[in-house]
Amino acid sequence: MSNNNMSIVQQTASRPTITASALQQSALLIRRRRLANDIENAQTNIKDLRSELAVISDNFNIAQARVITARERVHDLRERLRIETEQVTQQLMQTNLGDDYARARDNYEEYRVNNPSDRNGIISRYDEYTSRANIIIANRQRLIAPLIAEINNARDSYNQSTTSYDNILLRRTNLIQEINDLQVRLDDLVNQAEQLNRARGIKRKQLTRRKRGKRGKIGKIGKIGKKSIKGGSWSLKYKRSINCKRPRGFSQKQYCKYGKK
Repeated sequence: MSNNNMSIVQQTASRPTITASALQQSALLIRRRRLANDIENAQTNIKDLRSELAVISDNFNIAQARVITARERVHDLRERLRIETEQVTQQLMQTNLGDDYARARDNYEEYRVNNPSDRNGIISRYDEYTSRANIIIANRQRLIAPLIAEINNARDSYNQSTTSYDNILLRRTNLIQEINDLQVRLDDLVNQAEQLNRARGIKRKQLTRRKRGKRGKIGKIGKIGKKSIKGGSWSLKYKRSINCKRPRGFSQKQYCKYGKK
């Protein structure tokens, strides 16, 4: 065999043997670390989202209050417009414009009744009547124009408040959904970690029981009692210390079943 082959054989022989149990323990350790990292990230994300939600909720309450205020202002201005329109109309009717309107209306009504067959006469007097009415309306609109402009501004403000409210509400709803989804994810991760820890605890208990069972082998000294190395036989003191109600290990079970007299 060449020196190179000898060196390869020696290197291969010197490498430690990795058992399946060691590989399994390593994989479990990696999985536990990943779970711990995922849990920490989920908790951090939930904390950040809840902080953002608190700010969004404050803005939501402010936007909601603004919408209510703007809606009430529009309602109040419309009611004010209705009252002022009636008042301005009454004031105009008491002027010369009102007198002209009243005469044209009475002339139309009277001629329509007395001359029902004179279509052209009725139409001409109706045109005069509506013309006087339009003059009254035009003057009324001129007087209430500032209030109408105020109402339009209030309506624009209400629309802007509503848009802002809708956007904040949508963001708030999405945040709550994100937090709920993350919480479900976090609960699942915590459950996985707890299952791994329980499995780890069971494995440790099994290993501990195996070690305790090996203490009863011939030629070794354990907490149960001492055994004589000579001839592989048990000492009388050790035999008396065996509790056959709860024997430990295969040897004690065999002794309790067949060897005890």
